[in-house]
Amino acid sequence: AYMEGSLWFADKVQKQLTSNTPISNRGVKQANFVVLLKSAMPSVLIEIGFISNPQEEEYLMSEIGQYEIAASIFRAICEYKMNKDNVKFSIPEVDDLIPKDLLAKQEQIEKAKQLAQVKEAERLKNEKEREKIENEKKKADNDKGDGLDIVYRVQFASMKSKVSVKDSRFKGLDDVWLYEFDGYWKYCAGLFASQQEASNYAQKVREMGHKDAFVVVFNKGQRISIEQARALKKK
Repeated sequence: AYMEGSLWFADKVQKQLTSNTPISNRGVKQANFVVLLKSAMPSVLIEIGFISNPQEEEYLMSEIGQYEIAASIFRAICEYKMNKDNVKFSIPEVDDLIPKDLLAKQEQIEKAKQLAQVKEAERLKNEKEREKIENEKKKADNDKGDGLDIVYRVQFASMKSKVSVKDSRFKGLDDVWLYEFDGYWKYCAGLFASQQEASNYAQKVREMGHKDAFVVVFNKGQRISIEQARALKKK
């Protein structure tokens, strides 16, 4: 009997919540709940959010969040009342329903969050720039091979996506360096003048957990096979 009014009010609640809060629009749904069916008036069960979602939990538990939610529902009730009774009156804005000191406090919190975001963005930018410089330096070191044309390294990982040479998974490895080959990012450690030195280090790298580590060779920055390296050394 009250289905039409319930759906109309539910739609207004949903629109107010999505307009005045960060709550996602999950739509208006119907369900045969006793608490709704047995009500002798229009009735709506409002699902605000989920505490299993960290972002939603933080908002639901915050004082400003609770005020914004309550104010949104209040405004929806006012809209329903005007429509039902065919009357008009001024509905307060959400900010007018929240204590001024709380709004000022929230403004300071938002400014602090924005400042933290700016600082984090700057930190990431500086980190990328440092990584770029380090990679260029390592590439230059590999190209010159510390004065050698042929150098040996130990390749211990191959990834489709590029990650930082400072990744925690590479902890304990010396001179971590990367290069792109056949569409993959190859990660190497160490820089040696002889195959034997590289082989000894490869064993150490395998003992550190990188079971597939093996020796790779570069000639003036270009990867070559061990057989090619031997042939070049004989010249």
